[in-house]
Amino acid sequence: MPVNKNERILVYTNLLFLIPIIIGLVNRHINITLLLGVFVVFSTLYHLSRKPGAEWWWRTVGRSPVQTFLLISEIALAIVLAIWSIAILLQKSSWLFGIAFVLFVPSFVMFLSTNYKRYILYHSIWHIASAAIVTLVLI
Repeated sequence: MPVNKNERILVYTNLLFLIPIIIGLVNRHINITLLLGVFVVFSTLYHLSRKPGAEWWWRTVGRSPVQTFLLISEIALAIVLAIWSIAILLQKSSWLFGIAFVLFVPSFVMFLSTNYKRYILYHSIWHIASAAIVTLVLI
C-alpha cells in the first residue's frame, strides 16, 4: 500500500514512541505501556491509510469506516493516556510536571492549528512532544 508522501514523516515520528515503550517495559509499567503500544499501532495505521485532504478529524469525505474507527480509537486512547500520565506525573517531581507542561502547551496549540500548509510540521512536533512527555512519565 503506497503511503501518502505527506504522511511518511508522521509515521516516522510515531516510531519515537518506541522509546517510552521500552522504558515502560524496563520499569515494569506494563498496563500503561500496553495501552501506549495499542495507541501507537492505531495511530500508525491511521497515518498509513489517511487520504490527502482528510487532515482534520471533522472531515469525513472519503474516509472509510476502518479509518474512522482508527481515528476515534486513537482519540479515546490519547485521552485515557493523558489522564493516566497526569496522574503519574503528579506523583513525581514537580520539575518533570513542569517540563511536560512546557512541552505540551505549544505543541498542542500547533496540533490544533487549522493551517493546512504547516500540518505535517505541526503534527510531527505534536508526535515528538507527546513521545517526550510519555517518556518523562515512564522514567
